[in-house]
Amino acid sequence: MPKPELLLPVFLLPLCLAHGAVRAAETGGSPDKSVFNLFNPVPENLMRELAPDRPDATETPHTVDAGHFQLEMDFANFTYNRGDGETTHAWNVAPVNLKAGLLNNVDLQFVLDSYLHVHTENRTTGTTALSGFGDFTTRLKINLWGNDEGRTAFGLLPYVKFPTSTDHLGNDAVEGGVISHSR
Repeated sequence: MPKPELLLPVFLLPLCLAHGAVRAAETGGSPDKSVFNLFNPVPENLMRELAPDRPDATETPHTVDAGHFQLEMDFANFTYNRGDGETTHAWNVAPVNLKAGLLNNVDLQFVLDSYLHVHTENRTTGTTALSGFGDFTTRLKINLWGNDEGRTAFGLLPYVKFPTSTDHLGNDAVEGGVISHSR
């Protein structure tokens, strides 16, 4: 398992590259918000519309304004899957996505599957029921263009999933990757 401090460059390099790319891509049609950051928040009158991210459901290339926070949470999610001799019912209770606007075009996200209950019926292996906490994922959304204006937008979302799940609900592995989003 990689040490967390070794993953820091994975987040810092895209952050630096994206900040320069966005500043170059922005036009004079909107105010220059590049001076704002986590500790110097975007004023309310310059904030963009809320763009929620429900991981794997409605993710967008838009970020949270610098210096602002966004909490996204579902009461519960239910998934039903049937096929190949197996039926699965899964509940995810109170999944959370906490987002912090670091720069005008970058936000940091913490995603947690708070409580999971997975019931599987398999014709060959029988029935299993697993319950407990899910994995923890950190994500860094980087908007390369179209965050504040324009007909198109594009963003990158590097992520690292940490194996925090209980009762064999995860694969006990650190995983990572990059997701791209456009509109």
